[in-house]
Formats: sequence, structure tokens, C-alpha cells
Amino acid sequence: MKRLALLVLLLLAPGLAGAHGVRLFATVEGQEVVGYGFFIGGGRPEGARWRAEAGGETLAQGRTDTAGGFRLPAPAAGPLTLTLDTGDGHMAELTLGPERFGAP
Repeated sequence: MKRLALLVLLLLAPGLAGAHGVRLFATVEGQEVVGYGFFIGGGRPEGARWRAEAGGETLAQGRTDTAGGFRLPAPAAGPLTLTLDTGDGHMAELTLGPERFGAP
């Protein structure tokens, strides 16, 4: 019986962990990149570290606001890779392609 309970727990563990995972959304609005982090199941990560990189160089970094949001000046071209780290093991990454910045 203990083995069956352990097996059920192990099978459910990946789903439970994913239910609290963090995701990242971002868009280009005029001359800015605007985005936010959110937890699957609800909530936004306040004070999470974010970073924007292009060509292996950090263009901007900071912490999310009280609504889990951030903004930065849009680069002239992409791609732009954004990462979000809540500091408790939750991380998300998103890449905005060159087409998002007006490139063909």
C-alpha cells in the first residue's frame, strides 16, 4: 500500500509543480517593450528580477513592479531575449523576434 501511495505521489508531482510555474508575456508598444510575469493558477511575481539581452549583452535589467510588470526602451532590432527569475526556483524566458521590431 505504501508503494502504491508513493507511485501516485510521484506521478502527480510534475503536474503539481507545473501548476505553480511562472510564465512571461511581453509586447512592443511604440518605443518600449512592456511585459509582465504571471503564475499559472493566478498571481503575479512582485519584485522578481528581469533581464533583457540581445546578442549576448544585457541591455536592461530590474525588478518587476507590484503588478509583476516591467518596461524598457525597445532596441532598434531584435531578437530580444527576456528572462524572469522569481528567486524561489521559478524562471521563465521569452524571445521577441526581429519581426516584432519592424525587421522583415
